[in-house]
Amino acid sequence: MAVDEARSEAVILLLGRGISPYPKRDPERLTQRFGEELGLDLVQYSEAVLAELYAEPPDWSTDDLKSATENAVQRIRSGHPELSDEALSALGWSFSWDWK
Repeated sequence: MAVDEARSEAVILLLGRGISPYPKRDPERLTQRFGEELGLDLVQYSEAVLAELYAEPPDWSTDDLKSATENAVQRIRSGHPELSDEALSALGWSFSWDWK
């Protein structure tokens, strides 16, 4: 598996997209899937991406939930072109859930 594919899968797994009815971070999913060493590295990577996602809170004077989510995901897309559309969708799912 290529590094970019592993990173995308890690973001999705960490958040529980397709596993949980709502975003629920579970680092153990990554160590189970990728092994201890790589799993922990991917947890750190995924958490760093999530920190970037939440680094700029929405400006509710100009944004609604949909546009705030789109803006946050676009920031990540620009900074992390390695992430798949599915991973970006999982990030948007998490962001919109947390801000609703």
